[in-house]
Amino acid sequence: MCKNPRLSVTVDERTIIIKKSDILYLEAQNGNVLIYTKNLPLITSKQTLINLEKQLDPEQFLRVHRSFLVNLDMILEFQPSFNHTYELTLINGTKITVSRSYVAKTKKVLGIG
Repeated sequence: MCKNPRLSVTVDERTIIIKKSDILYLEAQNGNVLIYTKNLPLITSKQTLINLEKQLDPEQFLRVHRSFLVNLDMILEFQPSFNHTYELTLINGTKITVSRSYVAKTKKVLGIG
């Protein structure tokens, strides 16, 4: 974990510097990590989600699914979904599934009894 306010992401031969506070969420997909931010175009990196997660503050970012890491400040709603899963709605309207194995921790971090 690093207290640096920026995240350096390798994309092809370039390194993109992102303000961590601008990140909405990260998604692992087909061997890449897609980084969604408030105002930058979609960033696709070959770095692993685990590697990027180590560079993010666990007080600010939460793993809610094996493929998703969410910025806690971007969560607008938390609601039940089907089959004992839940769904997060982010400030931009994106909906992200919280898998069963992450529900208890997500509720705890969000302060939901």
